[in-house]
Amino acid sequence: MANRFLLQQSGVLASASSIRTLDGQLRSVARSDRRRKNYKNMELHLPPDKQARLLRFAKRVGKDAAHVVEEAVDRMLDYEERFLAAVDDGRAASRRGALLEHDEVVARIERIFRS
Repeated sequence: MANRFLLQQSGVLASASSIRTLDGQLRSVARSDRRRKNYKNMELHLPPDKQARLLRFAKRVGKDAAHVVEEAVDRMLDYEERFLAAVDDGRAASRRGALLEHDEVVARIERIFRS
């Protein structure tokens, strides 16, 4: 029975067949990505339950798992970059003294909800 399972780096046991399925998909993507000369290999370690969710989702949307991960990373990076830019804007406004009192912020929010 022990040979039917592989120990992942995360310490979680996963069936060998689920790992082979993911491995096959990732190898397929790696072959297709060889045409992209600027790509470097990167490994992603996920617990088996997340691997299964990723594979189900990728199948549902008709994409390979690596493409789904790449899109998710792009969205996360875009969000984080916008957030950090907003923080920088806020800090710059603070240095200029362009701050609002709490009551003014509440009043502006209430106007937005009324309109």
